[in-house]
Amino acid sequence: MPKCPYCGRKLTENEMFCWHCEQDVSKIKEKMEKPGSEDDHEH
Repeated sequence: MPKCPYCGRKLTENEMFCWHCEQDVSKIKEKMEKPGSEDDHEH
C-alpha cells in the first residue's frame, strides 16, 4: 500500500487525493507504479 509523501498516511490503491493533508497524490502514485522506481532497488 503506497504512502502519502507529504504526511506518510497509507493510501488506498486508487486514491488520487490525500484527505489527511489535502495534497494531490495522483502524480506521485504514477511514478511509484512505474518499473525502475526507487522501491525496486532494495532487492
